[in-house]
Amino acid sequence: MKKQLFLLILLLGISGSLTAQIQSRIVEGPIPYDAFSYHLPKTVFQIRVTSKTIHEEPGIYARYSERLLGISDIITTEKLSNELVSLELDTYTVPDHKRVYYIQAVTPQVRKKRAESAQTPELNLQFSPEGILCAVNMEASSTKVYSGKTAQAKAVTPCPENAKENSTSSALSIHTQDMQLSGSSIRMAELAAKQIFELRETRLSLIQGELNSMPQDGASLERMLTELNRMEWLYTELFTGTRKQSIQTQVIEYTPDKIPSYEVLFRFSTQKGIVDKDDLSGYPVHFLVHNPETDVINQQEDSTDKIGNEIPEKTCGLYYYRPNRVGISVLKGQEILYRDNFVVAQFGDLMELPSSEKLMVELDPETGAIVRFKNR
Repeated sequence: MKKQLFLLILLLGISGSLTAQIQSRIVEGPIPYDAFSYHLPKTVFQIRVTSKTIHEEPGIYARYSERLLGISDIITTEKLSNELVSLELDTYTVPDHKRVYYIQAVTPQVRKKRAESAQTPELNLQFSPEGILCAVNMEASSTKVYSGKTAQAKAVTPCPENAKENSTSSALSIHTQDMQLSGSSIRMAELAAKQIFELRETRLSLIQGELNSMPQDGASLERMLTELNRMEWLYTELFTGTRKQSIQTQVIEYTPDKIPSYEVLFRFSTQKGIVDKDDLSGYPVHFLVHNPETDVINQQEDSTDKIGNEIPEKTCGLYYYRPNRVGISVLKGQEILYRDNFVVAQFGDLMELPSSEKLMVELDPETGAIVRFKNR
């Protein structure tokens, strides 16, 4: 009886060993011909930095402005300055080349006759265009997959205050013949001031309906008032100076690799705007990765705490991430320019599904987390 029981246990063990398994291993060299490599995702941040450039130039008759127009608040020196307007963060996903594995259906090494009786399990894989594994033996959902393309920086956009600079008439082109023949700057300034007062009188007469030739409709009246205002502005700029603004947006990419971390993202100069992080002419703007539950300012120094674990050495059915949320902040000194919490794929806990002949799983290509899991 004991002998029969021993033979039964032995047969069950042999039959179990004939079951082929779906396994994953770490890629450390050439992979088997019947295996497929796959990557876990890595999150990349895109920081859209919007800044404003302000260019001030004094008017050619600035020294006569208070005497002729009674205006003292004028631009006296040429000045170029820049200031930060806003920061926006977005993310996209790329394959993490430090987390690459291969998956295959492994048949036990037994005698040929027994090996022929072993059934090889199905291994139908779906990948994102970047090589991130999406599903094993099941259809992936229609989940958005990032392309991994770098966003392009926007072109310089004029501010509404600069609308007048696109006019065909500039400040110097409005000089009358008398002004050009006057022969002295003070005389030219006096004639320019006279033009300003005449334009104001004409506008007042137009509004009061006292002109000999009044416009026939409201649209014509509006056009005349607009032109009078434009001409007065151009003449006034000869005394007060010009102030032009432009808005530009630049995209900076950053991939965090540890938590906590406190790295210089870029530098910002009031003279040059956004400069490289190695250019000491600007003040530093830092990218801080931190625990979302703690104070931002107190985490500006690196510590030994980490989210995520090391790559295991053993074989398993499939590697995946258990997501973790981390805090992301952008700082200018002690000033918080941006703060929010994100799921960052590479800071997830690396987990393992056991080897199985019935592996059916869908993964999120953005986080590496399990979306669906079935046992056939």
